[in-house]
Amino acid sequence: MNEEVDKEIYKDYMHNQFAKIEGFDFNDLDKLKQKIEGEVDLDIYPTYKEFFQGSRDIKILELGSGFGRFPYFCNKMGYKDYTGVDLSKEGISICKKLFPDYKFIEQDFNLYLEGTQEKFDIIFFAHVLEHIKKDNIPSFLESIKNRLNENGLVIITVPNASAYFGATAGRYIDYTHEIAFTPESLEEILIVKKFNIVKSKNIEVNIPSYKRFLHNAIKTLFEFLVQSLGYKKEKIYTQAFVTVAKK
Repeated sequence: MNEEVDKEIYKDYMHNQFAKIEGFDFNDLDKLKQKIEGEVDLDIYPTYKEFFQGSRDIKILELGSGFGRFPYFCNKMGYKDYTGVDLSKEGISICKKLFPDYKFIEQDFNLYLEGTQEKFDIIFFAHVLEHIKKDNIPSFLESIKNRLNENGLVIITVPNASAYFGATAGRYIDYTHEIAFTPESLEEILIVKKFNIVKSKNIEVNIPSYKRFLHNAIKTLFEFLVQSLGYKKEKIYTQAFVTVAKK
């Protein structure tokens, strides 16, 4: 992507992306809190809670804090030491208002990782890696590893190029997307950079039991049709997925 276009889009990323795509006024903090709480309960808590069962005193770094979904989750789970880094001035301003006890830094991820001497127990980034040019991803992951404590975790969420539905939209919905991943390709580059894969998994959604039953029934029928046509049944099929790896 052209560097000038990069700067122009990311300068007002909240306005150019989140506000338009989600059709939401992010200046209304009361409604934003309600929105965040709903989204955390819907899929963030059920998806990530299994990786956050230890000491509440660990150090957590998020790259791409956006408008505060993950810091809300960390606060809800009782974690005290959270740092969020984002290029969006708007996003950082919102997060500072919502979570005054947490640390937020407006900076390029690479500059931050190169400049800090802090080490973290968990480094989390959701819908960030697909924005990085393919040739720069190995060095970015190396910088992540250098900022992790021994046995620290990196938790990565990206659009799923092998999703049953929405794979193309997930890749091209955002002009700033540079690459798409399958669980296999993301694990491959993590292994190359000497991470130990913990697991890759679907995004989980907190829905009523009758909807879950209907979902599973339809998925089973769909997968039967897929296999009968000679295609592979996907273990990880949601529009985005999570991969967790250990240093």
